[in-house]
Amino acid sequence: ALVLLIPLGYFQPQWQISARPENHILLRLEETKKAVVEGALIEPPRLFADRVQYLVELETILYPPAKNPLRVIGNARVTLYNPENNFLAGDRILIKNIRLKRPRNFRNPGSFDYENFMRSRGIDVMGGVSKPASIKKTGHTALPIFARIPMDVKARMLATIDHNLREEEGGLLKAMLFGDKNFLSAELAESYIASGLAHLMAVSGLHIGFVAGAFFFLFYPAAFSLLYKFWPEGAMAGWAKKITAGLCFIPVIFYVAIVGAKFSTLRAGIMVAVFLFAILADRERSMFNALALAAFLILLGQPLALMEPGFQLSFMAVLAILYALNMKDKLQGDVIDRMGEVPWHKSLWNFGGAEASVPAWFIYIFATSAFISLAANLGTLPILIHYFHRVSLSGFLLNIFMVPLASLLIPLALLLLSAGIVWQFIADAFFPLVGLLLQFFLTVPQYAASFPHASEFVAAPPAGWSLLYYFVLFGLPWHIYKRRQLVADNPLSRRREWRHPLAWALAASALMTVVWLTWPRWPQAGSGPLTITMLDIGQGESIFLEFPNRQTMVIDGGGFYKNSLDVGRMVLAPYLLSQGLRRVDYMAATHSDNDHISGLESALDIIKVDNILVRENTLEDKRIVKFHKKAIRLGAKPVLLEAGKPLDIGEVVLTLLHPDRDYLRQRKKPGHRVTNDLSLVMRVEYRGFSMLLTGDIDMEAEEYLIRNKAPLAAMVLKAPHHGSRYSNSPEFVKAVAPKDVLISAGHLNYFRHPHPSVVARYASAGANVWRTDLHGAIRVVTDGYGYRVEDYRSMRAEK
Repeated sequence: ALVLLIPLGYFQPQWQISARPENHILLRLEETKKAVVEGALIEPPRLFADRVQYLVELETILYPPAKNPLRVIGNARVTLYNPENNFLAGDRILIKNIRLKRPRNFRNPGSFDYENFMRSRGIDVMGGVSKPASIKKTGHTALPIFARIPMDVKARMLATIDHNLREEEGGLLKAMLFGDKNFLSAELAESYIASGLAHLMAVSGLHIGFVAGAFFFLFYPAAFSLLYKFWPEGAMAGWAKKITAGLCFIPVIFYVAIVGAKFSTLRAGIMVAVFLFAILADRERSMFNALALAAFLILLGQPLALMEPGFQLSFMAVLAILYALNMKDKLQGDVIDRMGEVPWHKSLWNFGGAEASVPAWFIYIFATSAFISLAANLGTLPILIHYFHRVSLSGFLLNIFMVPLASLLIPLALLLLSAGIVWQFIADAFFPLVGLLLQFFLTVPQYAASFPHASEFVAAPPAGWSLLYYFVLFGLPWHIYKRRQLVADNPLSRRREWRHPLAWALAASALMTVVWLTWPRWPQAGSGPLTITMLDIGQGESIFLEFPNRQTMVIDGGGFYKNSLDVGRMVLAPYLLSQGLRRVDYMAATHSDNDHISGLESALDIIKVDNILVRENTLEDKRIVKFHKKAIRLGAKPVLLEAGKPLDIGEVVLTLLHPDRDYLRQRKKPGHRVTNDLSLVMRVEYRGFSMLLTGDIDMEAEEYLIRNKAPLAAMVLKAPHHGSRYSNSPEFVKAVAPKDVLISAGHLNYFRHPHPSVVARYASAGANVWRTDLHGAIRVVTDGYGYRVEDYRSMRAEK
């Protein structure tokens, strides 16, 4: 069955795509046009401080000047860039002047698969409007009762939280109970990530285990007492446990319904349900089987979940915990032989027997928490590094006592909120206790995150590292267990055990695991090719150079309008970390436009920079000055660029061509910004290869360079100003005479870069045009004599 399921899971997404009906939105979509759409809200709006997000089940779409709307199916995530909200789940709404687009990835090596992330959440297209008047209610469709009741209950619970807690406390409790992080401040959310406690805000097995355990603890004494009073034989036969297990289904299913169908929630709900059913059916409870069944059921409905970070983290954490507990029991010896003995971890603190003290109870709880925390952290480490390139060094210690506190907070809050639905005064009376517990969760993570190195960004080790790591993680305890068995059967075998091939394999794998985690690029050294990569960074620009001597340089870092996306943290830094780089040797901003410098500013917080390329201080504006000062404060050394003076990096020569002092004298004005015409223009030469990097210079700067006979001729050209028609003049194209032209532009960008006339101009000049909006990341690889140009697809095929 498993052999058959593998190809089924592989081909199922392709079958889903090919089986789409003709009226699916993705088959009727015209991304370049604004539309009028109508549909129904299928979940409550997600409220943020500055915007509202709606999940709309589409019904019709109209592209003017057409008169008749088309019937469509599919879901759209619509963002209103205004905090005003007048709609509820079930409302039918009409949205005007919206441009719907497919979710798209940044197509760079090592980038996050955003398309699959959105697809797994049932989102086919996305769009946004800025004016509340663009959305109006046209009716209401009653939701099914099984969907409406959990929504209504959740709404009442949220209202109780808002009534009894301050905004910051309430936002944190909503995140911990329901996974809604919308109301968390950026600082608090960052502190939870840095302190390794972010899992407390992702509803998982921890939360559902708390709910099941708490209600089992509450129901069992009552069930046993009633049975003992009315049916003593049933109580002694264990029926109280079965009745309690059956009753626990109610809060578990109800909590899963309120939270929603997230992977971690579904996994935990299925596992707990299987565990409770085993009690009812008098079956042996195997958590490994329950975990496998949960994975099977989720993947049966959504095979692409296998590639989701949330799915992988959730299942690997539980698998590591179960394996650790299983090996601990095996290493303690035969269960029958140990009957009546106090386990070693209890005997250390005199926990066995009735004389166990309260401090011993707390020590036992914290010791158990530490053991589970260590297992989960070790089990998920490669996944965290692969997707997030970040490891919390304080998380292990904090989880030891914060998880037990959460096991009190979460059931208590849910119990009070549930009681408050019927008796509001109960919630109001006891909610101050919840607020008191929340103070620990507000202050401790922020305090821990304030320490240097509370968390560290980690460069990705090479492919295959994860396999070595898990071989050591799971193989070492197994080898120790088998070794003990062998020695117990034959004490003379102890001396020969070190010769076992598995022991040598584990030792070698452990060594390479440490080496590649510490030096991800080992053993790369010596001479290599010159590679110049233009990243797919949206409507902006960022270029990464790796020189033959393995030194590196980043020129520009991209940036979104109003910084709606932190490109430096979300795109540039992850790309560098995925390439095994924790630091770069050189960094430069060609000018101070947001779409070039913003990503560099935030990347400085993650990537260490050895040298920052600067110009004359008399030219710089406030933003450039601030950027350079930050880089220098973080340890970078300033390297002055002077026009005509080469910068040698191994065999590669970088020469600044523009702006020179004469041009600066002509353009210098008091308080003048470093604008497009003052962009850095650099010529890159390596043996017989040449490339021209031009920033955003305009036609005036191009004419100046031509007039002053600058050495513009180059094999490869980075087109000025994203292919704008106000740059890329015919004279400039003729002077450079490139064979290949690279253009950085965002998909369907507002400025309509590159302009069709510019693309045609380069094509008529015999140049191959490469565009990030069409080809993704573009890489030029040269040995100094010949060169080749690769797009994102060819990079993936090569990998």
